[in-house]
Amino acid sequence: MSETAKKAALSEVKNKPHVYTFKGERFEFPPRMDDLPGRAMRKLGKGETLEGLYLMLGDDEERFDALNPTFGDLQALDKWIGKTYGFGSAGESRASKDS
Repeated sequence: MSETAKKAALSEVKNKPHVYTFKGERFEFPPRMDDLPGRAMRKLGKGETLEGLYLMLGDDEERFDALNPTFGDLQALDKWIGKTYGFGSAGESRASKDS
């Protein structure tokens, strides 16, 4: 089990949010995959990865966007979400596999 997977499992058990740090700013995500926003998962399931990522940020969307993320930064976030919640990337989520 990777270190990221171990941290994810521990966060879920303790019901603590997952924390993603970008340019020194902390962004929190739900401890359980089942608590991810349904709208975000629908976007991801349709292949609308960028829209899905921003919906996952919820109230932090504008704060994240103000940090001027590059495409590479968004790819890193996508990869982190995938590892954290146990799928390849947010764009390859369980939602996309079920549709």
